[in-house]
Amino acid sequence: MVDPAESPPAVARVVDAADMLQAALDLAEQTLRVFPVWHVDANTHVCMCPAGSECPDPGKHPHVKRWQVAATDERETLTKWWATWPNANIGLVTGATNGLVVADFDPRNGGDKTLAELEAANGGPFKTVTALSGGGGVHLVFAVAADSRLRNGRGIRPGLDRRGNGGYVVCSPSLHESGQRYAWKPGLGLGTRMLPVPEWLNEPEIERGEPVEVPFVLPVNGARELVRVDRYARRALDLEANAVRTAPKGTRNDRLNEAAFCLGTLVGGRALDQGMVEGVLLQAAQAAGLGVREALGTIRSGITSGVKRPRAVPERASVPTVAGGASSAATAANDNQGDDGDTNEAPRRPRYLLLPEAILRSMAPLGPRMATGIETFDAATVGGLPLGSVVIFCGAPGSAKSGLAVYLVHRFEKLGAVCMYLAADEPARGILTRLGQLEGFEREALGAGEERGQQTREAFAARVRERNCQTVVIDPAYDEARTIEDVHAELVALAGDRPRVLVIDSLQRARCLAADACNDPRSKVNAKLDLLREHANGGTLVILLSEMGRASYDIDAERNPLAAGKESGAVEYDADLQINLYSAKGLTGMVDAVVAKSRFSADKPMFRLRLDFARASFSEVSAGDMNGAPSTPADRSEARAASYRARKELETDALARQLAALVELLPRKGTMELRRIATAKFGWGISSFRRAEARLKSGLEGRRLVDASGQENVCEWVMAVDANAHDEVAS
Repeated sequence: MVDPAESPPAVARVVDAADMLQAALDLAEQTLRVFPVWHVDANTHVCMCPAGSECPDPGKHPHVKRWQVAATDERETLTKWWATWPNANIGLVTGATNGLVVADFDPRNGGDKTLAELEAANGGPFKTVTALSGGGGVHLVFAVAADSRLRNGRGIRPGLDRRGNGGYVVCSPSLHESGQRYAWKPGLGLGTRMLPVPEWLNEPEIERGEPVEVPFVLPVNGARELVRVDRYARRALDLEANAVRTAPKGTRNDRLNEAAFCLGTLVGGRALDQGMVEGVLLQAAQAAGLGVREALGTIRSGITSGVKRPRAVPERASVPTVAGGASSAATAANDNQGDDGDTNEAPRRPRYLLLPEAILRSMAPLGPRMATGIETFDAATVGGLPLGSVVIFCGAPGSAKSGLAVYLVHRFEKLGAVCMYLAADEPARGILTRLGQLEGFEREALGAGEERGQQTREAFAARVRERNCQTVVIDPAYDEARTIEDVHAELVALAGDRPRVLVIDSLQRARCLAADACNDPRSKVNAKLDLLREHANGGTLVILLSEMGRASYDIDAERNPLAAGKESGAVEYDADLQINLYSAKGLTGMVDAVVAKSRFSADKPMFRLRLDFARASFSEVSAGDMNGAPSTPADRSEARAASYRARKELETDALARQLAALVELLPRKGTMELRRIATAKFGWGISSFRRAEARLKSGLEGRRLVDASGQENVCEWVMAVDANAHDEVAS
């Protein structure tokens, strides 16, 4: 058995950022997929994540979203990750992905005794890859086949957990919250041949009358809370996974979505761990023949929907949390015991809050507002764009979306915000040129060649360097791995406590790991918006530029302005503010802006902006200079209706003139005969004939259609002068 006292973690080791990167690259060289994990401070042992000292799982939770998809063995990606987070711990994916499974022995729960018993039965220590955790635990690494279905398991034996499909372990030389580092056991490091999985690691989790304890970490008022998975939830998980595995072709994805939604309701009710559900369903989906990316997107979408409708387990099957259950007092004491032996029981998270408490918790202001300097714009947002919101600019090509976004970024940066612009649509060159114009440089000089252009660009660079400009423009053309997740992580690291603004240009073109697993454009946009809403909830002002559907290019189109965004149905639902931009008809340099949606104000005005091409700046056109352009939704609706009526009047007059010429050419014809001739000659339908007939009967250009037969129920139509027409025909 391994003696923790002899393990490298007990010895203080100096590890720098280069060592962490090299360790990750060493794993990648063996085609093992890894990803960055939040680390703890070497002095305070506090997690460096935003939760800080209140982090429920310090130094052990993923630094990247959707780590199961993001994990990689590509050197370029790993180098970028550890350049961004130099001291990040290393997470090693377990299961079929890397062809390994880990036996995790925790001495706090009797893992040391279990390991001693297994080694005695084995005839000595296991000669396989072995890691020593900073907390005194031992990780034995065994090889599994590429099609292994062995998943995570808790309580295989006392103090023994299994890390398989859907799991990961933190590995050397990561820093443990105890202040010691993970390390490979001497002589049993990465170069050691891994043994196949032993039978005792294939054993199922303990089946008892009591539920199996699964440490599901939740941030509850800064403390750790353990939620117990009871037999009811476990049974539901097994049944849904089996239904996915046995689903016939053509129904597999739909069945997977149903299973994810059903189990998501239990995740929302805190009866199941989301990571566990994702792992189990992903294995079932792979067994059914679905691809990993497609299945993972479906699973997460279904769980997200289910979480919104939380469902608790039936009362007879439910068990209180460890911190609050009298029958589990001993376990609670072990899990919550500090170094001094005192117990620190975690306060229980409330199932809901009554209205007074909910008001105090949930109605706090979104955050400071960033004034745009455009009067109507600021009035529609009650003082400016608030941090923690999602703003979408929709527009056709050439409607100045990018120009307006750059103008706002330049202004917000001078107000103290750190801004990051992801130029996934327009090349970064165009964005930088506009920023140079806003700094006072000429557009032609910025793009000029030879000495003049070089001097101008050097002067531009010197100016922004001198004032310590906090705007970053990212061009994915030079870095294909740039994703929304990467960019926002860098923005958070760069901004610190300062306001931060993220601009995505454009929503449809930007790459996002969360969207890579989706197949159709609308699902991709939904995935991106879900991620960006999370970023906004964290305090980032997110500005999105969205392409506009072709049917909405014309401001006078009879179409709901909310439906202007491409992949509409996703765009407008997630926006706190949606503004549609249109090039003003016949007016160069004028842009009409329509507030299609605002969660900040009931006022949804239309206003006109003047673009100064020389300075790349925008200013609002006063109401008196808008040439009667309508400024409210009601006015615009009435204007569109009036325009429609006018067009119809012109069309009806044209039809009436054609019918009048036909009657003069063929007088004294009946209605049915005239209709047949008009259909054959002009291709009219009944509606066109009736419109023309009614118009002529009411009079057109001093003439009107009259009946010359003088008999009842007989029509012989002729054209006559409008005044006393019947008398003249009779005479």
